[in-house]
Amino acid sequence: MNVSHDKQELMYNRLIPGFYLEKVSQKEADPERKERIRQKSLELLSVLTDRSRPLSRYDEMETNRMVRKAKNCAGIFQRSSFCVEGRNAQLFLRHHGMHRLSDRKLKCLTVIHNFYL
Repeated sequence: MNVSHDKQELMYNRLIPGFYLEKVSQKEADPERKERIRQKSLELLSVLTDRSRPLSRYDEMETNRMVRKAKNCAGIFQRSSFCVEGRNAQLFLRHHGMHRLSDRKLKCLTVIHNFYL
C-alpha cells in the first residue's frame, strides 16, 4: 500500500486480524467459541470507533481506504488458508476437478489420508 510505518502497524496488528476474526466468527458453530472470537474481533476493531486511538489522526477518506484494504487482505488470507486445512480441503480440491466422487473413491481417499497421518 506504500503507507507509513504507523499505518502498517494498524493494518497488520489491528485491522486485518480484526476483520479476519469477524469472518471466522460468522462461520463458527459453537456459540461460546463464536462469542469469544467475536469479542476479540471487536476489541481489535475498536480503533475504528474510539476517537482517542491512533486512527483518529487520519481523515475519513484515508480511514475508509485502510478499512477496504484490510477487509480485502483478510478475505485473501481466508481464501488462501482454505486449501491447507486437512482432509476436507483435499477432498474439495479433488471434487472441484472431478465434480463427483464415487463412494468407493471417497473411501479410498480416506484410507490413504489416514495411512499417511
